[in-house]
Amino acid sequence: MFGLHGSGKTSILYQLKLSKFINTSQTIGFNYETIKYKGLFLEIWDIGGNNIFFDDKCKCTVLCKHYFQNTDGMIFVVDCNDKERFSKANQALLEIINNEELKNIPLLIFGNKQDLNEATSSNKLIEFLEMEKIKNNKSFLQDSSALNGRGIKEGFDWLSNILLERLSKGIIIK
Repeated sequence: MFGLHGSGKTSILYQLKLSKFINTSQTIGFNYETIKYKGLFLEIWDIGGNNIFFDDKCKCTVLCKHYFQNTDGMIFVVDCNDKERFSKANQALLEIINNEELKNIPLLIFGNKQDLNEATSSNKLIEFLEMEKIKNNKSFLQDSSALNGRGIKEGFDWLSNILLERLSKGIIIK
């Protein structure tokens, strides 16, 4: 799970795990949880959005690329209320998804913080993130609110259905 700092990655992770909002602080490094969901054991790495993993130009650092190995699904979280950083989120998303090790990996994008009045709609977010440039990955954008849990289950339903389908075809061997 990637995204810029403050986008709500950790809050989404714990909303899924505990079914409630947990007040969090900025993640330095990562959080890791194994969550059983729809018969799958999802090992979720919540990667901090600070400069440890991305440089100032949103390029992956050497450390960042180690988290791409053996990845079956990708989650990217965007703060829909932080319009000033949409360009930076777009850069980070395209940097990640264009990595050779992540080709053909399903991509779930959470348009988070939809509980806020000024949150950007999904249609606008699709434009800002230039999702038409994502060619090698099946992708899905889900509106969400880590605060009240809205949309999180629906997003993970989509991702787990894709993973179960890939597992049944022998694409995922774990």
